[in-house]
Amino acid sequence: MWDSIIDCGSRLRSIIVSTVAMYAVTHLMIFALMPIRFMVFIFAAENTIKKFKRFFAEVVFGVIGKKIRVIGIEKIRNDRKYLVICNYPSGYVTFALMKYFPSITFVADDFLTKLPFIAFFLKHIGAIFIDQKNAWKSKAAIDERLKNQGREIQYLLIYPEGKRTVNGHIGRFKYGFIYILRHSNFDLLPVTANGFYQLKPVKRLYLDPGAELEMIINSPIKHTEIERMSKMRIAARSEELIKRAYRP
Repeated sequence: MWDSIIDCGSRLRSIIVSTVAMYAVTHLMIFALMPIRFMVFIFAAENTIKKFKRFFAEVVFGVIGKKIRVIGIEKIRNDRKYLVICNYPSGYVTFALMKYFPSITFVADDFLTKLPFIAFFLKHIGAIFIDQKNAWKSKAAIDERLKNQGREIQYLLIYPEGKRTVNGHIGRFKYGFIYILRHSNFDLLPVTANGFYQLKPVKRLYLDPGAELEMIINSPIKHTEIERMSKMRIAARSEELIKRAYRP
């Protein structure tokens, strides 16, 4: 009995330490280092910005003592451009993707523009802001960015579920990512994020130190193949690839 009590106490202590450390350091980095971030994104070369983004992501996972197992990274070709789609179990997935794809650009909900620091960060990495309640406005924003800067984007990330899962299950994919595929020359890169829901779901404040994090890079689908597929087939195949390797 005493062993069980000691184990519970040890686990509770680990949860408290990792959670407090995470919140303390991430808030310190967001606010105390903000002037440095301003200068980096305004004056630095693109390669420096990539290094800073990767460093920021590495610090986040370093603070909470988590390593991410990555499977399938060899499937990515540097001479190709990818629309990255991923399940959305936790906000920490974005940091993980930023760590391994530091040049990645995000498709983000426009409500984030109301959060000054986050909006500044996303704008300076080329985020495309969309209104999920207004399909025509979203399409216009995507069209404008792809027309003006499409050649400069190597990795564009969109979460096809549209929002974080509240129960650990992968939700139905929306068709917004297919619109991007139809109006660009991106290959499709499905990524499965495992263990992140256990680490920190949307409705829980503390982190689970027992979570084992994993990113699985599924086989890309070439743009030439996508052109021959129907909208429903693209959505079904994408869901199948991501769900097949998924665990909460």
